[in-house]
Amino acid sequence: MKENKSFFSQFFLVQTLLAAPGLIMLPWLLWSYAIPAPLIVIATLLGVGIALLLSRSVYQTLSKRLNSYSNLMYSIARGDCTHRARYQYDDEMGNFAEAINELADRIHHQQMVEQSTPLLLRKVVKNINVAIIAVDGKQQITWANPQAELLFSLPEGLVGESSVQLGLDTLFKQNRRSPVDYAFPAKRGRWQLVDEYYYDQGKRQQLFFITDVSLLLREEELKAWKNLLRVLSHEINNSLTPIATISDFLRTETAPLGDEDLQEGLTLISQRAKGLEAFIKSYRHVTHLPAPNKADVQLESLVSGCMALLADKRIRLVTSPSVALMLDRVQIEQVIINLLKNALEAVCKQQGVVTVSWNKVTNGTELLIVDNGCGISNPDNLFVPFYSTKKQGSGIGLLLCRQVLEAHHACLSLQNNTDELGVTVRILFAESVS
Repeated sequence: MKENKSFFSQFFLVQTLLAAPGLIMLPWLLWSYAIPAPLIVIATLLGVGIALLLSRSVYQTLSKRLNSYSNLMYSIARGDCTHRARYQYDDEMGNFAEAINELADRIHHQQMVEQSTPLLLRKVVKNINVAIIAVDGKQQITWANPQAELLFSLPEGLVGESSVQLGLDTLFKQNRRSPVDYAFPAKRGRWQLVDEYYYDQGKRQQLFFITDVSLLLREEELKAWKNLLRVLSHEINNSLTPIATISDFLRTETAPLGDEDLQEGLTLISQRAKGLEAFIKSYRHVTHLPAPNKADVQLESLVSGCMALLADKRIRLVTSPSVALMLDRVQIEQVIINLLKNALEAVCKQQGVVTVSWNKVTNGTELLIVDNGCGISNPDNLFVPFYSTKKQGSGIGLLLCRQVLEAHHACLSLQNNTDELGVTVRILFAESVS
């Protein structure tokens, strides 16, 4: 109110100074024309009244516009940029109103950018294939994205949990120059670890970034194996073909001699050459795997078909929910048959049991194949080409299974049972229809 009185006083003073010369000259002019004194007084009073009314009218109009602009600026200062100043004439006040509107437009645009940026960031953090965990100074988790929640699968979530009890401090104290092999409660793999610090309301916070690089590393390893197999196949085949041909030719030519030892040796050479050639050809499945032709497939029908093909009473199907998956039926059938054969070979013929079940989990559908066999003696070499513990094994079965499943965005893992003998095979399908 003080500012309004001051402004009114100054405005009234300026208006009085402007009107004073005319009001002073009015009585003098009337007196010079011999106008009676009472009329001069009345005319002078009317002139003063008209001047005051005009001054008040101008002041009210100006005050109303200034108050309107002031309220508009106050709204803009508080973040409300939805209102605009109105003006009729392209004068100084109109230019002032236009400047206010331009300021409101710019601030409104900046607000829209500021609002969309966090929304975009939240969407990126939610969908990025990196686990992100925020920890405060007391080592309590204050925030975690969905990928981080999947690693631990805690019913009540990660927020409020201790990072020390979850093992994050120990994990990030390892040498992080290269990927770290680590088993989280819900997933095992090779992880790239990064931590950063930031400040929130003056308090130091820590961010953990955990990236699963298992698939990327396996793809690079697979490329290296493919290149090696391609070179080996070419070089070995160039030698095996003439060896087999020449040994067959010599065996035919020397047959009349009747030398059994020579015939047996040449036959063995020919058989081993052809066997090695077939062995090399078997690895072409790894280097020439076709892209999956996915379709809607009922998991129960798929597993039942595989069990019918093997026709082994040791395989038992556990009642499981109805699940439909998008997959290549032929390829996945081959994977399941191969895994079931491995399980059957590991268990006893009389008391051996292989159970098959599946269930819906947070991040997809999990298929389990559990046996009570002898277990895995060397888990580190499960997916190494050429390595096999079987007498007639080629060492590509599990490698090919994993390659097929990863083409379906599925994960394959094998672990020894903790409470009893045997192995549990887990296949996690991420793509489901129902």
